[in-house]
Amino acid sequence: MILKVSLSSMQDIYGSKCVQVQYPLQTGPGFNALIDVLVMKKYSWKPEGGAPIVEDIPEEEMEKAFRTS
Repeated sequence: MILKVSLSSMQDIYGSKCVQVQYPLQTGPGFNALIDVLVMKKYSWKPEGGAPIVEDIPEEEMEKAFRTS
């Protein structure tokens, strides 16, 4: 919900060409992964942080990734 409000606010300011290029798989304290719809990859981090682990998008996220792109 917060992401949709943020994107809507940006579109109000900058116009309809603003698009979402990444979205989190989970928000809040458990955040550790996102989907990048430009490169169609999943980025995740271990609890201790560090460099991201780059993987293919999980099958269950593919439809949402294509809708977002």
